[in-house]
Amino acid sequence: MEPLEPNLNLISMDTIQAYLGNDVDMHRANEVRPILKRVAAMAERTGCAVILIGHMNKAQGLKSGYRGLGSINFRVAARSVLVVGRLKEDPTIRIVAQDKNSLAPEGRPVAFQLDGERGFL
Repeated sequence: MEPLEPNLNLISMDTIQAYLGNDVDMHRANEVRPILKRVAAMAERTGCAVILIGHMNKAQGLKSGYRGLGSINFRVAARSVLVVGRLKEDPTIRIVAQDKNSLAPEGRPVAFQLDGERGFL
């Protein structure tokens, strides 16, 4: 008898770097690809969506696609990549922008503000 799959709709891995563990070098494609393949197989098997949350490095002047920590394979494997950043003119405002989308037309950027007492504005 096969193990029962939970009824999953969405899995979020925050951060993907923490999920990899200490034995995986996140900068080496040959170590990252098998893990991403297992995550994709799990999503296919269960029909759930997967959100991988990662961090960007501090490099300035590079396109956002090259600023993710670790292997570029995280970006390559993704169907959609969203980037969150601060508005230069007003650092209290954040922008969510689509950096990659291989399944649909590109979405419009969205701005939001976080307030310590009221949350999202």
